[in-house]
Amino acid sequence: MKSLQLKMFMIASLVGFAACDKSNRSISILGEDQTFQQISNFQPRKIDILWIVDNSGSMESSQTNLVTNFGSFINRFQSLNYDFHLAVQTTDAFLGKFKNENYRRRLKDGANGSFSGVFVIDRNTPNLSNVFLTNATQGINGSGDERAFSSFLDTLDYAENADFRRQDAYLAIIIVSDEDDFSATTSSFLNNNYNSPNLIPVSTYKNFLDGFAGAGNYSVNAITILDNACLATLNSSFSGRRIGQRYIDLATQTNGVKASLCGDFAQSLQLISDTIITTAQSFTLDRDPLPGTLKIYVNSVEILESATTGYTYDNSSRTVTFSKAATPPAGATIQVIYDPATLKD
Repeated sequence: MKSLQLKMFMIASLVGFAACDKSNRSISILGEDQTFQQISNFQPRKIDILWIVDNSGSMESSQTNLVTNFGSFINRFQSLNYDFHLAVQTTDAFLGKFKNENYRRRLKDGANGSFSGVFVIDRNTPNLSNVFLTNATQGINGSGDERAFSSFLDTLDYAENADFRRQDAYLAIIIVSDEDDFSATTSSFLNNNYNSPNLIPVSTYKNFLDGFAGAGNYSVNAITILDNACLATLNSSFSGRRIGQRYIDLATQTNGVKASLCGDFAQSLQLISDTIITTAQSFTLDRDPLPGTLKIYVNSVEILESATTGYTYDNSSRTVTFSKAATPPAGATIQVIYDPATLKD
């Protein structure tokens, strides 16, 4: 008897493939003479991007590099017409809780007398790059007690920031800092003491994000000091910086990008952008396809399996991921065809 064949399979919205929402997926097993076709427009998963910018005294040049090279980050989101939210917070937002000053927890729309009035940037924001420049230029008068982890937790957990976070969106956090995170259970400065009993473990923040966004539905990325060579270079002009060990740890655990403050900011920002887009647009099949039967078409053009120019399929997680070169724009027509190896549960 001929194998049962799935003629056409389409996800109504690839963006809905977060682990918590499987309502838009469908598969049909049909007889040998039947044909089933379902064609839908590709609506990319929404993406919420929270920038945590170090606003301590040594960060002026890094903030300038960030806003000057922002185009390298945002260009692909715009060219693909993706639905994104961008927001900015600082590494001293944690003070809001400790000092009962909740205005510190509110997303930033600028600093030092220059304000955009826009707390959440989206694809329809006029003069988008200029607004981000204003929002991200947070100055260097912030606390030297950098607690990026506590700051993003307090920001995401603050009701006044509900205009930023969308439950059906992929969450990307990007930390830009020349220090490490020393989030603690008290307001007392830990003086860079990794052995302090008050230092909150990195795992606490991963667990929070797993519950807040859903495991696999977020990443933490860091542009920070990665090694001693970069540390020595930066400390020659402004001492007291540190390698971002905890940033590196959380980025590694969440499959985020780790980029150097001493590197090319344009390349680093483009890498983060590409990685977020690629990760956010992965989607999962209900069952394993029989070997050699999986075919994917974008606007009627077959996309071949390739890590650089097509798609990849991970058998262990049943996940299809488009490469940078093959990422479909919003509105593209997607068709997925395969013979399922098993019947639907």
